[in-house]
Amino acid sequence: MPQNPFFPEGATVSSYALSGNGDKDWLVQSNMTKLGIEVSEQEVENLSGGQRRKLALAKVLAGDFDVLLLDEPTNHLDEGMINWLEEYLKGYKGVLVMVTHDRYFLDQIVNRIFEVENHRLETYEGSYSQYAEQKKQRRETQLRQYQNQQKE
Repeated sequence: MPQNPFFPEGATVSSYALSGNGDKDWLVQSNMTKLGIEVSEQEVENLSGGQRRKLALAKVLAGDFDVLLLDEPTNHLDEGMINWLEEYLKGYKGVLVMVTHDRYFLDQIVNRIFEVENHRLETYEGSYSQYAEQKKQRRETQLRQYQNQQKE
């Protein structure tokens, strides 16, 4: 799901949510109910940012996929919806790739973090807090190694 989901011009909640899902329409409707959105003929462009985010989530999360890509999934969501998404993702069995600045959310959801820095990929096991501590330790080790190298 992109950070700013695309909605066709003139789309209604109903036409957007229930288009192209076939036998998954019931799951989209269920997700919408859990997220507090009613199936209606209201135009999507008249929804708030949070309501549009919820609508996009309801549709995306009804799909069949092994890898879930989320870009800033908590943007425009209230605390209750963030908690619902957190519980959903904790139970998700596939791979989750997420870009977010919400450190608390990361701490609750992730068990491995991949970081790209200086053209290198580093892997950290554990929550966001554990990542922050491991990164700090890694940097301290690198600094000591650099200082020892400079002495030599």
